[in-house]
This record gives sequence, C-alpha cells and structure tokens, in this order.
Amino acid sequence: MIAALALVAGVVVGLVLRPTVPLWLEPYLPIAVVAALDAVFGGVRARL
Repeated sequence: MIAALALVAGVVVGLVLRPTVPLWLEPYLPIAVVAALDAVFGGVRARL
C-alpha cells in the first residue's frame, strides 16, 4: 500500500514540476528505467 502511494505521489510531483533531462543524459535514461524495474521485481521476487 505504501509503495502504491509513493508511486502516485511520484507521478503527481513529476507532472507538476515537469523535470527536464539534459541531452547528454538522455541515452542513459532507458537503462536507468530498466535497472529500476529490475530492482523492484527482484525485491518482489525475494518477498515471495
């Protein structure tokens, strides 16, 4: 439940603040997203 609330809060903050990513950092953004998802699913798997 806390994780879902944190996700909603993060999405709301991201939509309100509209952060920008520097051009030199954009190629690494998909890798960071995949790494974050891997960490989340690894934690879920360890919990099971």
